[in-house]
Formats: sequence, structure tokens, C-alpha cells
Amino acid sequence: MTITTHKWPPDKYQTNFWPPNWLRYEVEYPESGRPSRLLAHNNVPYLATISGEADLEAALKTVAAQYLESVRDLLGSDWQSPEPETASPDVKPLMPDSWHDALGPSADLPDPGEIKWLNIWPPIGTTTDPDSPTLASWNLSQQADGGLPAFVVMTGAEVYFPDEDVMSYSFGVRVPMAVEALGSEVRVIIRSITVEHPAKGYFSVTEGWASRDNNLLDQLTPLRTPSRDALSVSILGQLTALSAKSAFVDQSTMNAEQLLFSVSPPTPDAASVLRLTLVSKAASTAPVDADYSVRSQFPISQSYQIVSAFDLPIATDSLASTEVCPLVSNAANPGAAEVFVQTPSGWVEPSGISYLYTLRRPTREDEVLETYRLARDIGPATGMKLEADGFEVRRCPNYVPDDKSAGPGVKSVPLPGGEAPAPRRNDYSAIMAYCYSLDFFNFLNDIGLPPSLFVVRAQKTVEVFYRYGIFPGPGRSGRTINAQVAFDCEEAAQSNKPKIQIRLALANLNRWSRPKNPNATPSSHPDDRFLRPEPLGIASSGRWMLHEFGHYLIAARLGKLEFDFAHSAGDALAAVWYDPYSRLNHTRGDVSENFRGITYPFVFTTRRHDRSPLLGWAWYGSLNRSVLAAPPVNCETLKGYLTEQVLSSSIFRLYRAIGGDTNLGGAPDHYIRYRASFMTLYLLIRAIAAFSQSPSKAEMLELGMEDASQLMTTPIDVPAPPHGIFDYAPAPPVGDTWSGGVSHKVVRWAFEAQGMFVEDVLKTTNGPGLAAPVDIYVLDNRPTDEVLPGGTTIYGPGSYAPVSLDWTGDRKWMVDNGLGFTIGNRGQQPAGGIRRRMWLGRLLGDMSQDHWDLGDNIDWILFHPVADEVPELIAGREDQVEIPDMFTQQMEMGGATFVILLESSCDDDLANSDPQALLAAKIDNANGDKPPVKPRALADLVAGDNNLGLMLIDLP
Repeated sequence: MTITTHKWPPDKYQTNFWPPNWLRYEVEYPESGRPSRLLAHNNVPYLATISGEADLEAALKTVAAQYLESVRDLLGSDWQSPEPETASPDVKPLMPDSWHDALGPSADLPDPGEIKWLNIWPPIGTTTDPDSPTLASWNLSQQADGGLPAFVVMTGAEVYFPDEDVMSYSFGVRVPMAVEALGSEVRVIIRSITVEHPAKGYFSVTEGWASRDNNLLDQLTPLRTPSRDALSVSILGQLTALSAKSAFVDQSTMNAEQLLFSVSPPTPDAASVLRLTLVSKAASTAPVDADYSVRSQFPISQSYQIVSAFDLPIATDSLASTEVCPLVSNAANPGAAEVFVQTPSGWVEPSGISYLYTLRRPTREDEVLETYRLARDIGPATGMKLEADGFEVRRCPNYVPDDKSAGPGVKSVPLPGGEAPAPRRNDYSAIMAYCYSLDFFNFLNDIGLPPSLFVVRAQKTVEVFYRYGIFPGPGRSGRTINAQVAFDCEEAAQSNKPKIQIRLALANLNRWSRPKNPNATPSSHPDDRFLRPEPLGIASSGRWMLHEFGHYLIAARLGKLEFDFAHSAGDALAAVWYDPYSRLNHTRGDVSENFRGITYPFVFTTRRHDRSPLLGWAWYGSLNRSVLAAPPVNCETLKGYLTEQVLSSSIFRLYRAIGGDTNLGGAPDHYIRYRASFMTLYLLIRAIAAFSQSPSKAEMLELGMEDASQLMTTPIDVPAPPHGIFDYAPAPPVGDTWSGGVSHKVVRWAFEAQGMFVEDVLKTTNGPGLAAPVDIYVLDNRPTDEVLPGGTTIYGPGSYAPVSLDWTGDRKWMVDNGLGFTIGNRGQQPAGGIRRRMWLGRLLGDMSQDHWDLGDNIDWILFHPVADEVPELIAGREDQVEIPDMFTQQMEMGGATFVILLESSCDDDLANSDPQALLAAKIDNANGDKPPVKPRALADLVAGDNNLGLMLIDLP
């Protein structure tokens, strides 16, 4: 096996100032308590090739180790900058030297628990193993066999008890890479590294083994097994037993996850004592002989996170503290049913039918709500079970009388069996929970993340309780407007992962329906002519269901219910998923237009996804300061909904910018908007899937979404919209694909516009952040500002301000052919060495035809590298670019519609089409590449990269 690495960074990228324009180096918010490091170099990828017969997994571990060596060479001995005088002694380096020594290419055999590169799962080129590890180096290949090309995330973590899956989930190293076969070689491309350090007050055991503190080493050494190659599992047993006893839970439900190390002097003058903190999940079931327990006040046992600290030596009286936190987060013949495909507030009325906007409230009677339903085939026969791969809709005997006789288990519904249930029926809630869950899990399959691959920190099947109470809180009776996701650890011994449950309550409280008693007779007492009242369940709101699935994604992948920096990404899921086919995205000037930014228009919460950063809804704005400054504690500090709205506003802006505002003939282009929705959620969910350690700050998610685009090496097919959207929802034409490497710049801008990337993180900044240090652009017709509720946000020229990405309308995403090509620089640093290329193409076919933009309708006829000199562009300066004479002469022949594509690129800001960027979107003339021949693919490329400009010239 031979591994060849190219010099990184190349000589031309060596700079005399820090940080250089091409390098993104960030540390945590100073007072967050979660030290972290983010280093990214999109324009200067690290490149390695593997040749010869090789153990590919071992080779990738070596490549990751060699990359760490190159990063340390770049940053210098302090791992912070090549200028030691600029390093603050109060700021941790990228990683401790002991981590590098353990992960580096010449690492010795590891000490027990020492950090190491984890094995790749699923192994490259194999089918998915159903028994997933809880943490691994993730293989996120979209190939059926997990083969190349693949998106692999190399993970460095401390593993204390390998057979028990007890390791460091909160700190470690993450190196995403694109791995692809090129002939007989394998090429590896790396663009970033993130590092999560132990929380304030803790240290890694790797640092402990490397310590020169003999007292500490003397206390660590007895934790080893006699063979000295692992930590003693008897220690884990002692800690688990004592933790269970102190928390009054049954040890058989304990699921130990993480061991944390710290030192605690018993008195100021005494020698330090090693403290072990065990983090576990457990159910509230108490042992038989317990004097007291956290017995649940809930029909199904409540689960908790248990955090217990012990001082050495381990003994009954060594327990220092125990914290207990609830593991919940609030928020044969075919059968058919009438369902809400869109809840009434987003329903698109058939042509010729007037929309009665004031009647779409959940408080309206059933006869009104029924007018907003559509038929949907949902299953095979009468009595079908509401389950599919990834989920089960469970019976709720404590809240639904009809479920009592059947007992717990999977819910069945009688279909077809007469009339479809009215909206205010328990069976209707069950059907809606099934439909929305089915659509969500089908989507996960569409993006290559079925439960067998995605779910690693829980059991593969989530339990959906369609009618439930909410605990803790006043909603135990189930009469509350809410929902929650919770862990169920009742059966979760160490070898059995916890379950995830979604618990759904009501959509409104003040109106219930009493169904007629089918057994009543004319002589029956009036009280016997009707059955018990039934409610409208919150399962009838697909947007609310998507919010809960946002928690599910975090729980299934990270073993937590919320991000450290936001409540979840559920609001973003709901907003982006339901917008394309919603009535609320129409531009009418009436009340519906003003409701587009309301995330839950049916159940009437105040949450929005169009928040203005000027009003404090910014990543470093006044409404997010408390979240930034809140240090983590042992039991999770739950984040509120303010930062979630900052996140959903960022992601909804991304959706709009890559096609979510596209019109067709003055009306919303449903398909192109759906396509943009699919691409946005693809990036979001695959970013979550690619996390190793729990991300400490929002920048980690933003970078993860960039990685999901850049490291996607092959195009993916755009799938059909979720089943049952609308009868007139167009199915994707064969061959409609979306390519990698075309959206990462818009991801960055969408978060920048919401206040990320500020000059000083300690300063409250109520407004957009800064552009990249060098950000050259080709001026198009996009607006330079946007009016949001609360004010006008100024973007300036060269932004990705959302516009319609159509080919037949006003085409604001293109260059004005009357003004010509102009290039500029949004960044703060000068852009030097700008190089340009131009292509001339002829449009074919009839643009007014359906799906014209998805056919091969561009004939590229001329290419020309622009040879004239471009002066160094400073911030705010613009320069004209002339169209080559050879293009003008060709167009003078007339009789066609022509397009001219201009690419402006420089080393500090590479165009996505520049071969030097090594992206799937590259146009390498040396290999005979041409720009995309599908107009929609060209729109993806140009609208996603301000380095590119497209001009359309229609000549008779």
C-alpha cells in the first residue's frame, strides 16, 4: 500500500498574516463552557491518493493521521497560529499534543481509553450491519453496497469499555472526507476538521496518561485490568450499581454511555483526588426494596438521564453527587382515508373554488375541517396495522377507550369499513400520525439514510403514540396542546439500546366531538345515543409532526433530545417541507402572503421562520446571547425556541435562495420549489448524520451542511414528492438530478445573513454577518436588500438574495444583457490573481414547454479564456468584463437565443466550476468538460455561486 499526499497547503498559499484568507479557524464562544475548534479550507483541499493492495479502512485512518500532521505543521507548535505571540494562553489549542500523539501516523499502541480512530461503519463495500455501533467513523455512501464513491467521517474518540459502548460522546475529533476510486487508485479529499474538547473542568483520559502528575497517574493506574490493555469492566459495574441506587432506579434499566474525568481536592491543602462522572440513561422503575423512587406519574414509565460523580477509591460513601433529569423534549383490498395533505391554513384550493380563509382554524366544527381533506391510499386491508420500516403507531389504552380492550401494541384501523373518520376522532389521529411518519421515513430512504443506517443511539423503530399526555407538566391527562419526544429506557440494559417515543396530544382544547353510538335505538336514553367525546389530535398537523421528527433525528444519531445551541431543527424541517405546495407561499397581497413566515399556522404558535436579524434574531444578536453564554451542565440545559427560530430562518432563507421562490407564469412553480425543499433538507439531515460528537455551536451545523454539498461526488436523483401531496403535483422527469458542490456557498450566505460570521463574537450584533475575506462576484439583477418583518436587511451586491430561478420570467438571477458583465468583491481583503473563462451556448427547444429546463437544451458552441488583465479588486470595487469578439461574431448570425457563461475565480475564492476546487461541479476544459446542458442544472450552478454570471441574449 502506498499513500501519496500533495503538499498542503501549496506554496502559493503561504501567507504572512493570520488567519490567511483561505483558512477558516474558529474557537468557541469564550464563556460557553464547551471548548471547540473548527478549521475549514474549502478552497485549499487536502489531497491524498491510495494505491496498491490496501486495507482501505487502515489506509483512511493513516490519511486522517497524516492530515493532522499537516494541520499541526500549518498552525505551529501551539496548534493555534504560526505566530506564537498571537496565541492567547487562555485559549486551548486545536487539540492537545497527547491527542495528536495517539492519533498521529506514528502512534504507539494506545493506553486504556486513549483516543483513537474508530472503525468505519458500515464497512466500505458491504451491506449495512443491523447492529450499529453507537459511535464510529461513519460511512455515508449512497451506493447500495456502501461502496465508493463515499462520504466518510473519520472519528477520533476515547473508548473506555469497548464491549459496553461506553466512550466519549461529547468530545473528540471529526474529519470528513470524500473517498472515490480513480482507476486503480483511491483519491481522498479533506476540507475541514472539527474538534470538541472536554467541558470546562474535565480532562480526557488521554491527557491523564500523558500527565506528569504522579499523583494523578497513581490514581489512574488501578483502573486498568491486570493485562493493562483496557479499563476494568468491574469499575463500570461498581459505578453503575452505585449510580442506580443513588437515583432510586432499577440497575437493570441503566444504559451507561459516557465516563468523564476530573480532579477534586477534598480540602485546599490536600492532594487532588480523581473524580469519575458516569452519564447514563435509566427508567423510573424502582427496585423492589427501594425506600423511595422516581416512580412515574405517567402511564408509561418515565426515563431519565442520570449523572453521578464518584471520588476514588470507589466505595459506597464515594458518591459525590447525582443529578436526575427527565429525558423528554416538548415539543387485501386497498384502504383509503380522507386526510389533511396540507392542514387547512396551507391548503391549495382546486381551481374555481373560493378559499374561506377564516374557516381554517382548528376550532372549527368537523363539517368545515372536512372540506380541506383529500383521499389517500394508506394500506392493504381492513384492520391494517399502522407500521412501516422505522416506526410503529402505538395504541394508547390510557387515553383511548377503544384501545383498552386490545391492550398495548401496534394500532390497527378499520379500512375501508364505511365512512372515513371525522377529523375529531382518535382513529383519525392515528391515521394522520401514520401518514406523516410514512412520508418522513420514505424521505430518509430517498436521501440514503434508512433507519438501519441512521439510527445508532437507540432502537431502530420509533414508537409514535397518537394520543398521549405530556409529562413533566400539567398535561398528564392528555388535555393539552403539545407534543414531546422522549427516551424510553425501561428495557434498555447495557446490551439493549433505549427506545425513542413521540407522544402527541391535542390540536385544540375547546371543541370535542361526540360520535353517535352505533348500538343506540330510538328508545335509548339521550345520554346513550352518543359515545364519549373525542378530540382533534395534534397528529393532524404535519408541521408539528415534523418538529417532533427534528428531535428524533438528534436523539437517534446523537443520543440527545436537543442541540447544545438550539432546541432542534424541527421548525426548519416543518417550514421547508410544507412550503412548496402551500397556499401561503402565493404572492397575492392578501392575508395569506403575510402568513408564509408562520411556522405553525394551524395550531397558532408565535414561532416564525422569517425573523429579521435587525430585531435581535441573529446568531450573535441580543435574543441569542443567553443561549451563547449558558454553560453546559451535567443534566442537559434545554434551549428555548428563540434560537430555533434563528436556525429555521437561516435554513428557510437557504431554501428560498436555491429555488424556493421560483415562479412559473406568475404563480408558484410547485415542482421547482419542491426540488429546492428536497435539496435543503438533504443537506440538513445528512449534516446531522455526519456528526460524531455532539456539536457545541451552530457553526458546526453550518459547516456540516457545506460538507454535505462539497463532499457529494455523484449526482443524486430528485425523488417524487411525498405521497399524497396533490393530484396535480408533477412527478420528477426521468433524469432530473442534483449535483454536489453547487450549494455550499449559499449555505454560508444564508447563515451569514442571519448574523453568523461577525467580526467580534463578544459584541452583540443585531444584523447580518461578514462575507468571506475574499468573495468575488459577477453582478446580476438580484435586489440588494430584503424587507422582513421588522425592517429592511441590506445584503449589497453579489449576494444570494432569494429570487425566482425561472427561465421565462424576469430572470433576476441572470446578468442584465444591457449592462454587460461586471465583477466585484464582497470581502474585506483584496482579491488578486483573478482569472476568467467564458462559454457561449445556444438554447434549443421551446422554453414554454413543460420541463423544458430539465431536457438537454443547451448547445455549448464556443469557449474562450478571457486574456485581458484584471486589477486587484478591493472591497466595494467593481470592474467591467468585455465579451470576446469571437462570441459577438457568432451571435451576429442571429436566429437563436444565446447564453454566455462567465466564470471569475481566484485562489482565495474558487468558483465551484474551477477544476482547482476539486468539486463535482468542476468544468475541466483539459478533459473536454462543458457546462451543464440541462438549463435547470445550469441554474443550480449559477444561482449557487456568485463567481458565475449568466447572460441571455435573444436575437431574431
